[in-house]
Amino acid sequence: MEDRTVCKLEDCVDRPHGYFAIFDGHGGSETAVRSTLPPHLGAGAPASFKCMKNMLSFILVLQEHCAENLHRNMLESRHFPDFRPALQDAFLRTDASFLRWAAMNERRARESNAGAAGLTCVITPTQMTLAHAGDCRAILVKHASCAESFMDLTKDHAADEGLRADEMRRVREAGAHTQPGYVFVGEHNLPMTRAFGNLRLKVARGDDWRLLPVSSQVVTAFPEISTYTRSADDLAVVIASDGLFGDVLSSAEVAQLTREVLQANAHTGDAEGIAARRLVDAAIRHQSSDNVSVVVISLDAPDTDCISPSVAPPDLNYSSSEFSISGSDTSPEHSQSLRKQTREPFGSAYPSPPPTGTPTAAAA
Repeated sequence: MEDRTVCKLEDCVDRPHGYFAIFDGHGGSETAVRSTLPPHLGAGAPASFKCMKNMLSFILVLQEHCAENLHRNMLESRHFPDFRPALQDAFLRTDASFLRWAAMNERRARESNAGAAGLTCVITPTQMTLAHAGDCRAILVKHASCAESFMDLTKDHAADEGLRADEMRRVREAGAHTQPGYVFVGEHNLPMTRAFGNLRLKVARGDDWRLLPVSSQVVTAFPEISTYTRSADDLAVVIASDGLFGDVLSSAEVAQLTREVLQANAHTGDAEGIAARRLVDAAIRHQSSDNVSVVVISLDAPDTDCISPSVAPPDLNYSSSEFSISGSDTSPEHSQSLRKQTREPFGSAYPSPPPTGTPTAAAA
């Protein structure tokens, strides 16, 4: 299963920025059976193979939908150019339109368990804002002269009591049940607590996802946000799917290899691309069992005239079953507006029609 990456520069008047994203699709058996599918399934193919083909196409549709629409939804959010609420709003709007499309057809709703982890990184001359739902990861690589060689900018939404007791508590309060490493809604399960899609894991069994607020969802696409004030110590940001990390490479190993390759290839004009390919090769050599996608973003020194001397650490707070919406970089007006929206029924808060382009690729 291929991941989907996005890299673009947005020269908008309100707030110019770089936008980088990665989406890693999943769907249980859909991914596992990919290599067994024949290249073309005709009318005489077994029904089970047709079902697998449909499920695989749903994952591809979701990845493409996120890649094509999330940034636009951020730019069109009423909260933009306030990045934190605009990204949270965009994640939810992108998720809602896919779920609405998946639910329009009874067979699609029954067969599709397509989901995708997603991570976005928005970079301005003074700040980075990251939003993520799932187990894609971002790290900040520091210059070799720094005491701390790297910083984890995100924290995986793993279904793991030791790593994310807060998330495991949240999904149980939403009506799911858990086992080590998995969240269950009925017979459906997932090894993460937040993601796009996953229609049959969105809310507790017997509930209607359109009638419950975001705060009552099980596997939600509501992202956690981390913000970081840039400094001259910053060398690069690495964003990647989970196939690079975990039991494959540690954050420290990723940071060290990235730093070495960027420095050795600074003269080539493609140091970032070379570093990304070297990281993928390293993951393969370490026998990563998952697909691996990597984006490396070099950081120039920020304009010190526009930046405060203090560095704001990533804000990953989550408490009392409330989604963390407000932040030091968010206006009270936008925080209040988005908080109200997340407490409304999801179908009413995000009533936009399903997208008319990409999803037709997997029409039943």
